[in-house]
Amino acid sequence: MADSVEGLALSYDAMQGPDALDPGCHALRTQPATPALPRGLDGLRVGVLGGYFHEHATAPARSVVAAAAQALGANEEVTWPDAAPARAAAFIITAAEGGSLHRPTCAGASVTSSRCRSTASSPGRCSPPTGT
Repeated sequence: MADSVEGLALSYDAMQGPDALDPGCHALRTQPATPALPRGLDGLRVGVLGGYFHEHATAPARSVVAAAAQALGANEEVTWPDAAPARAAAFIITAAEGGSLHRPTCAGASVTSSRCRSTASSPGRCSPPTGT
């Protein structure tokens, strides 16, 4: 997304705010990050999420987190005890919202690909892929 902290802050600031076309958007105001950049790390509390996040991260991801934590002076690991159920709930909510959003567009439409043809009268008639 960006090649610097400044670029990332500008990107974050640009993506904030209400979206009238997104029925799930509840943003009422923005919280710009760019004005806070001159303060640097002063006043920030930085920690590392362990537990679920550490257990499900790859070795390279853990290495990058450790390097970032050291650079930012993070010396405390915290655990979010309900991370796994929250992630499961997020998957369900995202799938339901996506289905609700796209249902009017897809209802009764046929899907055609090189190996699948699906219609409302014969959903999911797909053949397995052949070859490699």
